[in-house]
Amino acid sequence: MSARERRWLWATLPSRALIAAVAAEVLAGTLLTVVDLPGLRPLVWWQTLAIFVFAMLACLGVNDALKVALIKWRVPGAV
Repeated sequence: MSARERRWLWATLPSRALIAAVAAEVLAGTLLTVVDLPGLRPLVWWQTLAIFVFAMLACLGVNDALKVALIKWRVPGAV
């Protein structure tokens, strides 16, 4: 099992390059949801916000807690 951070995500600050890449991806993805592309209707602002909040809770809450728990269980001396 490999993970960049074996503890909670916020235990150490990621590199500036990673933060910039994630911010650019979030911005590009958000822009694609609100513009009118051929064949795709744009989402209204509250749907975009709901998806963003759900993704944040799922990734930073559930996934991170599960990662820490599994690492503690499978690799006892890691944390």
